[in-house]
Amino acid sequence: MRTLFRLAVLVACAASLGCNGDEPQAPARAPAAALDPAQTLQRFYDDLAAGDVEAARACFLPLSDVELMRKLDAELSGAAVLFQSGELSARAMEHQERGPWAVVVARHTRTQGGATEVRLREEFLYRTAEGWRLASEAMRGDPIVAPLWDADAAELLNWYRASFDDLDARYR
Repeated sequence: MRTLFRLAVLVACAASLGCNGDEPQAPARAPAAALDPAQTLQRFYDDLAAGDVEAARACFLPLSDVELMRKLDAELSGAAVLFQSGELSARAMEHQERGPWAVVVARHTRTQGGATEVRLREEFLYRTAEGWRLASEAMRGDPIVAPLWDADAAELLNWYRASFDDLDARYR
């Protein structure tokens, strides 16, 4: 039995190494459809911290407004720089779901000139067949996203606003 256990450990260790056994392999990313809203938002933040703007962009609902797409891409590039420099960090804390919508409470920490500021933000996500997708406030005017905003989303926004003081005390 001990030999079998040692063999299993050896196989597991070998599986985490590269082909020549020198370098560990990066862990496989879970499919987006397997993530809950908070995990999706955290993946977005992690992608920005890694400088992977394309992967971060894939976390959003598709847009039809070209100007809005350009603006979003510029904002993502700027955010990636802030994340990579360590000036900005963020953590998805908890989420609430209603219908196809979810609101995620996020804690953003920004350090500038030696001063650190912590803020809570709400981020909305919409459930698609491929998984949860971000739908930022600016996107709500897009012809694809606007019709999706409904009473469920509005109720989640009301929940966030009504719960803000409690959430702020818990996460800030």
